[in-house]
Amino acid sequence: MELTAPIQDDPHAIVEMASLLADAHADTPVGAFFKVLSEDDSGNCPVCYSALPELNDGGAQNVRPSTSPFCTQGCRELAVCMCIMLDGALQSKAHEVIMLHLRDTLAQKALNIMQKIADKSSQHQRPLRRLLINLATACNQLPQSLFLKGVRLLTGSGDRLVAGGFSDVHRGRYNHQDVALKVLRIFSNTDEATRNDLKQKLQYEALLWRNLSHRHVLPFFGIDNHIFHRSPCMVSPYMRNGNVRHKAEGLIKRGYSPDDLYYLHYLFKWMHEIAQGLAYLHREGIVHGDLRGPNILVDDNRSIRLADFGLSVLSEAQSRENNSARGGNERWMAPEQLNPELFGTTSNRPTTASDVFSVGCVCIELYTAQKPYIGLSDYQVIDGVPKNRRPQRTNVVNNIERTVPGELWRIAEKCWEHLPENRPSIQWVVEATGELQVPDDWLQASSSARSVASRSASLAS
Repeated sequence: MELTAPIQDDPHAIVEMASLLADAHADTPVGAFFKVLSEDDSGNCPVCYSALPELNDGGAQNVRPSTSPFCTQGCRELAVCMCIMLDGALQSKAHEVIMLHLRDTLAQKALNIMQKIADKSSQHQRPLRRLLINLATACNQLPQSLFLKGVRLLTGSGDRLVAGGFSDVHRGRYNHQDVALKVLRIFSNTDEATRNDLKQKLQYEALLWRNLSHRHVLPFFGIDNHIFHRSPCMVSPYMRNGNVRHKAEGLIKRGYSPDDLYYLHYLFKWMHEIAQGLAYLHREGIVHGDLRGPNILVDDNRSIRLADFGLSVLSEAQSRENNSARGGNERWMAPEQLNPELFGTTSNRPTTASDVFSVGCVCIELYTAQKPYIGLSDYQVIDGVPKNRRPQRTNVVNNIERTVPGELWRIAEKCWEHLPENRPSIQWVVEATGELQVPDDWLQASSSARSVASRSASLAS
């Protein structure tokens, strides 16, 4: 069959395409993919995402067959064909091209199936995610399972959590828990063509985020399309502890200095967890692109959760439109991003090497509980970093000069190598930060001394 146009809602076309692939998969025509779909217990058909009807009582036709998760026999047969196509597309570029020509309802059902497999199976995660994103981009659609129902906006005075340059974050409720609702402000003040382009980038971010799972990466629940007028919002767990710089500021306000063992304990722990989360993203082929304190959250266990990776693409698009700076994140950016021409390129797109550079800046940010390059203007940073300017080791914190510990400073300096190819891998950073430890007996002694001092101060007052 010769492909001359996008494939519309023609069931004969899909069967014909599947038959082209069947010979290569005669022994296992559906394999593990179909097994995942057959065992689905979500209550929705994994093909068309309809709520499952009552079981067939033997009298009616074309209703749910026995205890199958498919709503009709037609959906089951289509699932078989799609799994054969998917198996071929993951092994052959020619078969992938066929799948990427699906459109309309067939494309929607293919996306539903692929997302269900991605959710339930650990096999072929990276190539499956790539194919899923490519098809979603080609047909401008998303798997139906990404759209949530029952999300509520909380409207109290403290429920607008963050107002940023590109988005607002509100608190809401979903599935009996507090959630964060991230609304991209770009949708309310842009023309139709730009809005469609940004919508595609949002879809990319949603698919990227949905298919990730790591203890130091913020989970993603899905998208709500109804709460905010013309502005879809991304729904994730609400982190009541806020971001990691906020937590560091809180420790200093409570009387801890950056050189206290208790403070260093959390600093070392958080840097190691940041490196672990970033290493996972890099293994998955994902560049964070905007690693800095406000995008590093702290969960209820005081552990790190990386957030807002991929949204740097949206930030760049909005910045170009408004001819504005990117929200001050130049202080965490690598020299080749700030002045690409000095490095023989015209692109300032983030890379794994620029992520590693940002890790070094986060080291200073968490030690001082302030933005990197204390005392410098944004212009001085943008001009100076490509000329080898770096944050200082000694800074004034709470009116006292503090010097970054030697082990942490050595890690930061390695991350700040001027040429991207000379910087270490993120795995090296994981291992190096794993060696940053405050001995338990020192920590216990520090905590006891702090407790005694606190009680004495209370008595004295």
